[in-house]
Amino acid sequence: MKSFIYTFIALVSLLPQLQSQSNILETLNESNFLTNNSKRTIYDDKKENSAFASVTPIRLHSIWNFQINGYLEFTLPNKSNIIKAKLSYIEKYSDDDFIWRGDIHSDDNIIGYCLFIKKGDKNFGEIKYND
Repeated sequence: MKSFIYTFIALVSLLPQLQSQSNILETLNESNFLTNNSKRTIYDDKKENSAFASVTPIRLHSIWNFQINGYLEFTLPNKSNIIKAKLSYIEKYSDDDFIWRGDIHSDDNIIGYCLFIKKGDKNFGEIKYND
């Protein structure tokens, strides 16, 4: 069993929210993302950390458009398997200011967690699970 940790950083929302999106995570063009020096520094720090299996710049779409009854389903960049997470902790001050944490399930077993944090136009997330 492999343990994977995925992390992402999306510090600026580049496009308006698209309700037709099929996934909460949208992969961004790496070279465009890295033109900003502060993003590059964070990205490089994460890439050099061996605890992370993958670091991918993404856009986090509105979690509130994808969460259904405390459940969130999504796929990771370059992966086809659907990840199912059940809400385990939330702090919501507004649609653009929140912490959402969920346990990742496979059948009836918890195999990891996901964490999404949004403060205005700054986003951070981490997904850790056993594959």
